[in-house]
Order: sequence, then C-alpha cells, then structure tokens
Amino acid sequence: MGGNNLKLHSCLSFCRTLKTLKLVDLRIEVVPPGFRLLSLKSLHLLSVKFSGDESAERLLSSCPVLENLVVNKKEVDNVMIFNISVPTLRSLSIDNSEGRKRVKGADIHGFVIKAPSLMYLNVKDTFSNFLMFEHMPEVIKANIEVTCDQSEKFIGSLTSIQHLSLCSRTSQTPYHRGSFFFYLEHLELCTCSAGWWNLLNHILEDAPRLQSLKLIKSFSSPASPKMESINDLPDELLVEILSSLPMFKETVPTFLISKRWRELWKLVPDLKFDDKSFDSCDSFVSFVHTSLVLKNQVLQTLHLTLSRNYFASIINFLVQAAVDRSVRVVRFDCVGPSGKTLRLPSCLSTCRTLEKLILCELSMEGLHHSFRLPSLKTLHLLSVKFSGDKSAASLLEICPVLEDLFVHQTKVFSINKLTLSSGGTLKTLILSELRIDIVPSWFRLPLLKALHLLSVKFSAEKTVASLLQICPVLKDLLVHQTKVFNIDVLTLSTWGTLKTLRLRELSIAVFPHWFYMPSLKTLHLLLVKFSADKSVASLLQICPVLERLVVDQTNTEVFSINVPILSTCGTLKTLILRELSIEAVPQWFCLPSLNTLHLLSVKLLGCVSVASLLKICPVLECLVVNETKEDNVMISNIDVPTLRSLSIKRLSIDNPNETHGKRTYIPESHGFVIKAPSLTDLNFEDTISNFLVFESMPEVIKANIEVICDQSENFIGSLTSIRHLSLCSLTSMTPYPKGTSFSSLRHLELCTCSSGWANLLVRMLNDAPKVRSLKLKSKHSVNYNEQMNLWKKPKVVPKCLSEHLEVLEWRQYEGTEQESSVAEYILANATCLKTATFSTRCRNRKHHRMLKKLKPMGRVSKTCQLVFD
Repeated sequence: MGGNNLKLHSCLSFCRTLKTLKLVDLRIEVVPPGFRLLSLKSLHLLSVKFSGDESAERLLSSCPVLENLVVNKKEVDNVMIFNISVPTLRSLSIDNSEGRKRVKGADIHGFVIKAPSLMYLNVKDTFSNFLMFEHMPEVIKANIEVTCDQSEKFIGSLTSIQHLSLCSRTSQTPYHRGSFFFYLEHLELCTCSAGWWNLLNHILEDAPRLQSLKLIKSFSSPASPKMESINDLPDELLVEILSSLPMFKETVPTFLISKRWRELWKLVPDLKFDDKSFDSCDSFVSFVHTSLVLKNQVLQTLHLTLSRNYFASIINFLVQAAVDRSVRVVRFDCVGPSGKTLRLPSCLSTCRTLEKLILCELSMEGLHHSFRLPSLKTLHLLSVKFSGDKSAASLLEICPVLEDLFVHQTKVFSINKLTLSSGGTLKTLILSELRIDIVPSWFRLPLLKALHLLSVKFSAEKTVASLLQICPVLKDLLVHQTKVFNIDVLTLSTWGTLKTLRLRELSIAVFPHWFYMPSLKTLHLLLVKFSADKSVASLLQICPVLERLVVDQTNTEVFSINVPILSTCGTLKTLILRELSIEAVPQWFCLPSLNTLHLLSVKLLGCVSVASLLKICPVLECLVVNETKEDNVMISNIDVPTLRSLSIKRLSIDNPNETHGKRTYIPESHGFVIKAPSLTDLNFEDTISNFLVFESMPEVIKANIEVICDQSENFIGSLTSIRHLSLCSLTSMTPYPKGTSFSSLRHLELCTCSSGWANLLVRMLNDAPKVRSLKLKSKHSVNYNEQMNLWKKPKVVPKCLSEHLEVLEWRQYEGTEQESSVAEYILANATCLKTATFSTRCRNRKHHRMLKKLKPMGRVSKTCQLVFD
C-alpha cells in the first residue's frame, strides 16, 4: 500500500481474513477508536509517518495476535519514543539508519520494546539516543547494530539468547553487570568501536557456554582509508591497544615511536603496576607516582600488585595521586606466601568518584572509626583476612551506598552486632568458596535482589534457606554445590518473592512440607540429584506460576510415579531438557501452555518418543530436537498444527563434521514425517535418516536444510512459500518433484560438496525465477575421489539470471573446471548483477592465480563489481 495519507477505516475491523499488511511511504494521522485487526499476524511499516507517539502505539494495540513486525524509518517524524508493546510478537525487525545520522544534544528519541514472546530480533539503529529492551526471555537469535549510549536495560534482557550478532558503537557495555548469558553459544561482535575489546572480555566472562566467536568489521560502518602503518589508526584504537598491555611499565616507552605517540600513553585509562618488575621499593614508588602525576586525563582504574612491605603513608601517597585524577576503580593485590597486611589509604575516605574497590589476597588492618567510602557501589573481597572479630559484614558500615558485594574465601559474619541498616543498600551478593557458621538474627538485607552461593558450606543447622529469611525481596537465587534444605521449619514467606532459581551440582534429599515458591517464573537445574521418591516434576507442584524450566544433565527421572495435579504445569511456557533420560510420561501429565520445547541430547526410553511428548503440548510453537535418541522408534512423527519454528539436528555420531555424503548405515527405514501447516522457520540437519516426508507447509519462509536422504518426492517441494533457502543435499537426486515452483524464493544458498550440485543449481534457478541473492559454499570437505556429475549448461537462460539476480557470493571457490564453467556462465548471463564475491579456503600464490583467472571473464552487467575476499 503506498501513497501520502492513509485513513484507517473502521470497516477493516470486520475483515477476519487479513493476515499480512504492508504500509509504504505514507502518513497516518489518526487510528479510530475501536479499530481492530483481529487476524493480522504480519505488519510492515516502511517509511510510515505518525502524528505522534500515541498514534503509533494505538496501531500496534489494535493487532491482538500480531507475530511479525517490521519498522523502517527513513525520515524524522513526530514519534519521539516508539513504544512496541506486543505480547504475541515473535519476530521484530527495526531499521532506523538509512540516510540518518545521530544529532548530539537532540531531544530523547528511540524505542521501548516490550515483547515477552519475542524469539527473533533484528535492530539496526544509528539514530536513536534512547533504547530500552524490557524482559524478553524467549529471544534466541538477535542481530543488533546501535549507537545509543543508554545501556542499563539493553541486551541484558536477552537472558536466553543463543545466537547474538552485536555492533555497539559506544564505549559503554550495553548491559549491566550481573547479567548472565548462560545459553549463548554463537557470538558475532563488530570491532568498529573503540571499546570492543573490553566489551568482548565482559561477554566472554558472562557467557560460559560460548562455542563460536566471530569478529568482524561492520559493512555498514563508514569506509576507512587504507592503513599503511599503525600510525594511521585513530587515537581511540591506539589507546585501546596500549590499554591491552599487561603492565603500564610496558606502555610508557611507546612515546619513543614518533611525535604522535608522545602524549598517547597519558590517555590510557587503566594503569596496572607490579612491584616485582622493579629492582627496589623506591624505584617502584617513584615510577608509579610520576606516571600518575603526568597523566592528564581522568583515571578509570588503578591496579597495584604488591609483593613487598610498604609503610601505610607510602601507599596513601600513591593513591592520593589517583584520587586527584578522579579514579573510579582501585584494586590491591598483595602477593606472597600468606598475603601482606594492608591499611586502606585514608585518602579514599574523601574520594567522591571511587565506585569500585577490589581487595585480593591480603590481611586487613583496623579502620579509623570515621573512615568512610561515600560513593562505593561495588566491593570485591578475594581471600581477605580480617583481624580480631571483624568480617566482610563489618565493611558494610563504611559503605553507605554499596550495591554489589562479591566475597571469595573470606569470613562473612562475626558475632559483633551491626546496625540493621548495615546492608540496607545491597542489591547483589555473591559468596564463593567459604563457610558460614552464623547468620546473626539481627542482620537484614532489605533491598537484596540477587544472591549467588557458589560452593558455600554451612554449619550443621544452617542452609541456603536460612539466608533467605534475611532477604525479604530476593528475586534471583543461584546455588552451586551448596546445601539447600534442612529439616528446620521456615515461614512460607521466605521464598515468596523469588522469581528465578538456579541450582547447580548439588543434591536435594528433602522438600519440606511447607516449602512453596508462589512467584517463581524461571527454574534452572544443572547436575541436580534428587532422592529416590522425588523428580523434576515434583518441583512443579510448589511453583504454581512457573513459566520457564531448564533441566540439564540432571541424573534423575523427569517424571516420577507420584501424581501431581494437572494444574501444576498449567503456566509453563518454555521447557528445555539437556543430556538426560526419560523413561515414562504419565498419561495424566499435560503442559497446556507450553509454546517452546527443547530436547537436547535426550535419551527417550521404553514407549517414550518425541511424538508422545508432543501430544502433551497442545499449543506448542517452537520445537528443537538435537541429537536425541529414541529407542525402538524408527519413524518420528512430528504432527503439530500450532508449530511455528522447528529445528532438528541429527548428525553422524562417528564424525559429525566430516560427512562427505556418507551416512551411518542402518538397514531399516528410519527418519521423520513432519506435518506442521503453520510452520514459518525450519532448520533441519540430518545425515542419518534414510526416510523423510515433509507434508504441506505453505507458511515456511526461511529454511536451512542439510540431508543425505535419497527419498525426495515429498521433501522440499512442500515449501511453496519459501523466501530464504539454505540447502545442502548430499545426494545426486533433486530433492523435489518436477513441476514445483518456488515463486517467492529471493535468497538461495547452495552447498557445493555433492557430486551433482551444479545440475541441482540449474534446476533451482529455473524453478525459482525471482532469486536476487545466490550464495555457493562448501559446508563439508569435498571428496575429490568421487566422480563429479558434469553439469549441463542450460539451453535457455533462467529468468532469475536475466531479470533479477543482483548478488553472487562464492565461498571455498576451488577453480575446478566445473566451477570455472559455472562462474563464467553466471557472469555472462546475470544482467542485473551488482556484486560477485569469490573467496578460497587458502591464501597462497596458487589460489591467488586462480582468482586472477576470473577477471578476464566477460560480465554482461556493466555495473557488476568483482570482489576477491
């Protein structure tokens, strides 16, 4: 729909069949009261102007079942904060970059996104100065490119993200500390910002399961001139390089490189000094003080590693120079057989900029009664010893605004009585590898939201549950190798506020009869052992509003013979099972609200199968099956009318990375029959099955398929509405019947590892007349001992070559006779081609000469650029 002005008529509210609406280059002044698009699932707003924030918000609220939203803004309009609050949204794409540059000092403008069911997110925004992503626990894949400096509620809300592509052109970390990306496996990070290295370090610390890392230079970033030497790099990047040096002593000599470098070392924000690299105490003190005095910028971090004994006045002398330069972070490491004794420098008591203090491997001397750390928000105590009856809790009295406390191998409580307000501001508490013998009855943490207990030991009568009595508003609890319950009776209210509970590597022998978690929304179980009569399902009875359950490598039955009431699972929306066994599914058991199910390396025994699990999920929308083994089940029947996203991965156990078109031999028919008429996204990687049937799936728009199966009649031919297709068919047969037309296909990626790939390509180009982008890539090592099927040059040029193809990308190009012939044919007939990119596996002279042979090939398109990557 295009034009200048659009009036939304109320008659559209009576249209029950409208599912897709695209509005292009027009203006919407008013959304009439009562206007509703009751069946609309996909909405595209391309260069649409609104009269104000309210009209944009009203339009979205009129779509109660909206699942896909695309917003493309090219010009400034009256919408300052675009509020996207759509509970049903599954896919969101925002482009707020084309032809627009951010204006410093402008009014606040941007997006607030609240989409709790969102799974796929694409944001490209170089204009906004305000972004807020509210709780989005279902997002598994996101591509984000932004300039916004506002970071507190940014990607930290993507707690279940698995694939993240991030380009953050700001020096700030786009999430608050304490965020945890437990499921992140694939990270793509842009290196175009000055602070990309620090951001990478943060994410690596917070993503323990990361498997794949890709560092790129964003194609959308401004083109930079050719770099002839390191001197051509911008100052920001040079300072980043200097900051990565392990010690500041190595940074200072760089001033000798050239005139330009004479002042750069003074711009390094983080200064690290180790006295072991100096001959004497005097030389160390002199160097540190001189470096601090000569520094002409605000100091971010001062890190002192001390192996010698120093007078308290000397340490105070050095730290005072850092305080004079508004230091924000101070760290002391006292290395040695038993650590050194340290008195906190008195000058810190007057420092209004100090926000973080780290003390490591030292003994604390007593503090003056007037000593305070007035602005300190984060405190780390790592292997710290206190004199007398002092403890970590003692320090809370001198930190009036402390919010985050990390205590490792350090005494937490003493018998001294503290004021009730001593922990009144604390929001996050992490205790690691220590023992708690006493929890004072008077001690309270009234604002604590997150508590992590990592390998904490309690005295005989104390447990994790004991601590919860002093945390009345706790929302996030992580327990690792720590005793959870004992037989003491607590009040029900002690767990009443908890929303997220993560239990790792521990045993649960008893559930007290009073135990109840009325507000718990998310439960993670990793390597948790239950007593004989308990199971994972037992926990569901005490979590009446649970929405997300993750069970990982838990050595117990998921279900037991106990019969919980059906309503105990009525609120569960996401269930992730990893590396465990299921022996039985009680026939009374049901998951009426479950929309996401992951079966990752799950062993299904007896009569249990994927199909039997699907029967208890009547509204399932997302299914992931990864290396799951079904005993006595040869054909898995996936029949789910509501399914929107499906991912199946079954690769050869012998060597999943090197298939060469060979399948693990199993004589009987085995594989999948898939019937999912509402499916939109499909990922299917299976080098084991010899039987595949895809029944009618008219809604699929994106698919990634990798198979060996020779049976083809009911394979990808059912994907009649496909737009993005990545296909690796390790067989000589065409995986769809003749007469099939892929009229909606725009992007095709084809694997070149099979012997018949060239003929399959010709067939696909003839049957997909509107393909604009073609990518050829070998996903597996090619077996050159296999005879290649010589390709048959088309007698008639495919319509997509003569009218539509704009982009050609060929990865792992080997320059064989067949590849050269195909490349020459495409270049000679693709009249609309804009770019043709070729790259090889290796970068040596042989491959360089091979790529040079492509240059003389004739190109029918006058605007085509030949790129060698």
